[in-house]
Amino acid sequence: QGLEQGYFGADVASIIKTSRAAARIGRRRLALRLGIFEQL
Repeated sequence: QGLEQGYFGADVASIIKTSRAAARIGRRRLALRLGIFEQL
């Protein structure tokens, strides 16, 4: 059971990391879109 918990913990950590990275990319895209709208 210990091994399973270890794998699960690593999985959650990687999901959190990827979701944080996705949030950063999302913010950048949003900022770019807002910048384009402001220019128009």
